[in-house]
Amino acid sequence: MTSSLPFDISQPQAPGLTVIEASAGTGKTYSITGLALLGFARGEFSPREVCMVTFTDAATAELAGRLRARIVQGVDALMTPPEDWVHITDTVDILLIEPDSDDEEGRRSRLEHLRRALTEFDAMTVSTIHGFCHRLLTSVGVATAEISSDSEDISEVVHDVILAGQHTVTDPSRVIDAVKTRLTLPDARMATFPDAPDEVQAEINDLIEIIEASVDEVVRRRRHWRRGTFDSMLVDTRDLLCDEVRGPSIIAELRSRFRLVLVDEFQDTDTVQWKIFRTAFIEQHTGIPAVPLVVVGDPKQSIYRFRGAELSAYLEAVEYADQHGGRRFHLDTNYRSDADMLIALEHMFGQVTFGDDRVGFERVLAGKEMSAYGLSDGQPPMQIRSIEPPLDAEGSVDAGTARNWVLADVVAEVVRLLGESRITRQHDSSAESLRPSDIGIVVKSNSDAELYASALRAAGIPAVTSGTDSVLESPAALQWRLLLQSLLRPTDLRAARTVAIGVFGDVDVSQVDDFKSEDEAVLLGQQQQRVRALAVGGVAHLLAVLRQYGYQQRALARVGGE
Repeated sequence: MTSSLPFDISQPQAPGLTVIEASAGTGKTYSITGLALLGFARGEFSPREVCMVTFTDAATAELAGRLRARIVQGVDALMTPPEDWVHITDTVDILLIEPDSDDEEGRRSRLEHLRRALTEFDAMTVSTIHGFCHRLLTSVGVATAEISSDSEDISEVVHDVILAGQHTVTDPSRVIDAVKTRLTLPDARMATFPDAPDEVQAEINDLIEIIEASVDEVVRRRRHWRRGTFDSMLVDTRDLLCDEVRGPSIIAELRSRFRLVLVDEFQDTDTVQWKIFRTAFIEQHTGIPAVPLVVVGDPKQSIYRFRGAELSAYLEAVEYADQHGGRRFHLDTNYRSDADMLIALEHMFGQVTFGDDRVGFERVLAGKEMSAYGLSDGQPPMQIRSIEPPLDAEGSVDAGTARNWVLADVVAEVVRLLGESRITRQHDSSAESLRPSDIGIVVKSNSDAELYASALRAAGIPAVTSGTDSVLESPAALQWRLLLQSLLRPTDLRAARTVAIGVFGDVDVSQVDDFKSEDEAVLLGQQQQRVRALAVGGVAHLLAVLRQYGYQQRALARVGGE
């Protein structure tokens, strides 16, 4: 592969493929939105002529919101009086105002273009790849099937085929995975291993028979019931674009409609998606010129393998750019980390490849020479710690022992930092004590997070966890659930007692068995008060009543009460 060049955001996008490789902290979204913003300002295209594709619905909403905000910021910059231009520091805004130019007419033109872009913004296509395919299929009269899970019908078919043919399969899940792959890549050939022993060959042939029969049956059932999957939608789109009869007219319509196509998170696409973009926008077709297709991604972060992402798709795009006159750039400045941290990262990963020999560590410059904050202990920005737990009789260390030693080492280091280190500021000689809230610990799982938090609390260090568990499964949610359930039954003494011994009550669990009738009357009276508060003033009034009983103090007194 040829080497890439640093990306220059000021340059207009040429027809054909442009691959931009990002790295962590290099301003990927800033570059994408800035590229579109400058194109709008120069009148190269309008929002309705732009197609932006990214991986998830949440990402599309964020990307659209960021771009709209950038356009508003650009309008503000162009409306700023010349005497205040010195306060404009954003690179793209500086390109918009061109402070060294006397071209006032050009500035007025860019301002008018951006104002028009704001009014037409909602006409822009910002979508996931599946949303793009769905709109394309429906726009050309292809009825899209009801989308179902990629797995539910495949699993059912595979088990039916195995039972119907009296096949012996020890692991149907492997067959299900093979059928999924075969449906996604119908042109792929399955290996046959002709030199395998007869008994192995018989098993291979049996598996091939099951896979082929399952694929045929899945296709038949989906057509019969008009059911599809996200993967089948992609395949249908690819096949439509590649169709010798219908494809050219659809491609011509797409290329006449869009003057810029941007694909974000390109490292998380697969070969089918890459084929769709390539065929639709840049492959050579007689009389149909290519349009600018800009794909942006970080191959070092190809994380969605469980969704079918393939690093090979990214590498195919890079190879295509090299062989077909495309352009390759990289974002060369990290705006998130200081120079010392980037040097340390380069020492660690400089000779490492990521998933493929062609994907190496990309050296980046530091957007800031020094961090605004530091620690007074003089330690390097990155450290690799090692432990040496005792070996067992077989000369090894079991996982539990190693985990406990690592846990103890981390807690000891946190204690040391809190006791010895102070936070320093770059332009200030003063320093302040390091606080527990200044320290973060990243672990593999939620259970590990609880383990570390408990160990830190045992060492006298307040700690809270932040994980991916549903908030509805948290201890706080349980307390709220018990409270609300009790308010539905305000005369239920058992429910009132349950609330009384929780964070919303003030009764010790050891006192419940000794309750007298007057104590129970007090509990029921409190319940009636809470019911009235909720009915009259809603949740805010209920919280005010609960605060009278000191629930916040009781919660904070409990382990994990934060």
